[in-house]
Amino acid sequence: MRIILDNITKIYSGNSVLKNVNLIFDSGTYGVIGKNGAGKTTLFNSITKYITPTRGGILYNGETYIIDLPQSIKLEMGYLSSVNSLFEMFSVKEYLEYSSKLFKVSKEDARQRINELLDLFFKEQNTDTLVKDLSTGNRKKLELCSCIIHKPSFLILDEPFSGLDPIASKQLISFINKYGENKKRTILISSHNLNHIEKIINHLIILDDGKVVLDSSIIDIKESSNYNLDELLSTHVDNGISNTELELNEKSSIWS
Repeated sequence: MRIILDNITKIYSGNSVLKNVNLIFDSGTYGVIGKNGAGKTTLFNSITKYITPTRGGILYNGETYIIDLPQSIKLEMGYLSSVNSLFEMFSVKEYLEYSSKLFKVSKEDARQRINELLDLFFKEQNTDTLVKDLSTGNRKKLELCSCIIHKPSFLILDEPFSGLDPIASKQLISFINKYGENKKRTILISSHNLNHIEKIINHLIILDDGKVVLDSSIIDIKESSNYNLDELLSTHVDNGISNTELELNEKSSIWS
């Protein structure tokens, strides 16, 4: 799915959180970085129609929708938001079964995908455990699983590494890279953990005070004498650090 943002502005109580943002998202993995308050979450919420921009328009495969997105577009999107939205009294497995029904996944596909996700992210966890009893990291993993159960072509991940331990983070990096191998998919990811994001993205977008200050492929950035990737990342992220090597387990799965 191709999404185009045309001169998007969002104003809250007189404060411009997004300022004339113009972006085009085709296939690939886009890192959206910026300091706290730069407008990253507002950008994601605008794309998913959780909020309505004050000015400007968004095209989804060439079409624009004023209030809400049609179901056909919603079923192509997956959104891991920064807000916890889990139902506390479901078990891990029940929640994934619920999510698969919500996204209209067939019973056969749902069974296969749930088993694959449980094996990947909850191998040591009792899947009958209730959501309310999960650790912060396991809640995050369950939210991730629920937003990819339908294999969306447009996936948005807002701070997906928050609350994850190093092992779970490595699993997630490997999964995102495998998922993004499908050239028909688009992944948007924001994170303050630059150790991880450098291993995933092939396109970088930097927001600063609601404005796009950089929109470029990683290849172009590395080839340009005007930019230093490490400096860009560390300058525009709170407490950012770069260049920690991670060994990824490139596990073959149904998600490629």
